[in-house]
Amino acid sequence: MTIFEMAMEREKVKEQFYRDMIPKASSTGIKNILTLLADEENKHFHVVEAMASESSEIPAIGGDFMDSAKDFFQKFRKSGRSFEQEKEQARLYEKAREYEEQAEDFYKTKAEEVSDEKQKEILLLLAREEHKHFILMDNLYLLASRPEQWLENAEFFKLEEY
Repeated sequence: MTIFEMAMEREKVKEQFYRDMIPKASSTGIKNILTLLADEENKHFHVVEAMASESSEIPAIGGDFMDSAKDFFQKFRKSGRSFEQEKEQARLYEKAREYEEQAEDFYKTKAEEVSDEKQKEILLLLAREEHKHFILMDNLYLLASRPEQWLENAEFFKLEEY
């Protein structure tokens, strides 16, 4: 299996994972975040697919999903709402966090293995995008597993762009 085939398979698995999580989320804001992440993974799939076909037109990577996430967390913190119903989701957020960390490591490792500079650049960009996803899922995990502590200490520093 080539680097590209492995990457496309991983992106499809993560996209489906997020899509499967959407109906389980109790908050519209979290459903929106999960939808954004699923859509981002789909974009990554198409980027890797274009690289595999040696297309000269690589789709754009990244987007404003972090702005949407920051907005959700800020509104949630100000609302005073309970996040108790999301505690059961913490395990899924933790698993998503692990997926994102593995994806980041995968792209960094594969970037070292390719000789084409353009491919290397794109793989490193994908690694940075996966890191953003990790940070987002880490925040959701902390919010779901320890809502009181998260609300007391959240300053959104973890959602800054990298």
